Amino acid sequence: ESNSSVFTHQFSLDSLLGLDSLMAVELSNRLKSESGVNVPTMKIMQGLSISQLAEISLEQFALASIKLSESPSTESSEDMEEITL
Repeated sequence: ESNSSVFTHQFSLDSLLGLDSLMAVELSNRLKSESGVNVPTMKIMQGLSISQLAEISLEQFALASIKLSESPSTESSEDMEEITL
């Protein structure tokens, strides 16, 4: 593993990239709009690392996938019998 990859994984985004609060808001909004990943701005400002950001993203993608697989299909409504009172 090279020194540059260790550096980018261990240091926080704010210290690595010099993020200020406006940039953190923009990053948070961009992540949400482009990928659906919800990372609060305060979490970014509190020293979120690239590795932690990747972990949060993967967790949210996995949860979204589980939710999609658990949602009822439209075909099940066709199997239901209509009851008139």
